[in-house]
Amino acid sequence: MTQHNDMLIVGAGILGLSHAYAAARRGLKVTVFERSQTPLGASIRNFGQALVTGQPPGPMLELARASRDIWGQWAQLAGLQLKRNGSYLFARTEAEEHLLEAFCAGRAVEHGYRVDLLRGAALRDLYGGQFRHHRAALHGMDDQQLYSREAIPVLIDYLRRELGVKFHFSTLVRDIEPGRLHSTAGTFSTGHIIVCS
Repeated sequence: MTQHNDMLIVGAGILGLSHAYAAARRGLKVTVFERSQTPLGASIRNFGQALVTGQPPGPMLELARASRDIWGQWAQLAGLQLKRNGSYLFARTEAEEHLLEAFCAGRAVEHGYRVDLLRGAALRDLYGGQFRHHRAALHGMDDQQLYSREAIPVLIDYLRRELGVKFHFSTLVRDIEPGRLHSTAGTFSTGHIIVCS
């Protein structure tokens, strides 16, 4: 028996969940397939820093700012824990300190990065003096962190409960053809298939 959906997504990591969120908010019927009982891949291993400060001006910076706003919405809607205390980039040498100074005086002003350059007492007081031997620290105030092992299950629960997204965990996708997906949970037809493996 073939089950019909508006969109099928392979992979329940952050990319798959992001696509599911965007589609379900538009009123589409969405089903997500994940080969393991819970996401275990790169979203868990490498995830947690949402950096605006580290992005170059242009499309990547704009995407990072939009992403920051979406994470803020998810924190409110789904109840996930989000730390908005920024990030620090430390300068140990004079050359590194000059680079941070140049960034603050040039690119940060020109493109609206919210940063602060810490030196002296402000640097010595940071984290109980652990970084007092450094020359300076760039505080990127728009950067945020979260713990992916907690955030992803919370997002899955929110998508399932509030937006009606269906999930098939421990499900192997065997084959994809135009408009059709074959899996260990059955065959599904759709207008759109997104692979986020």
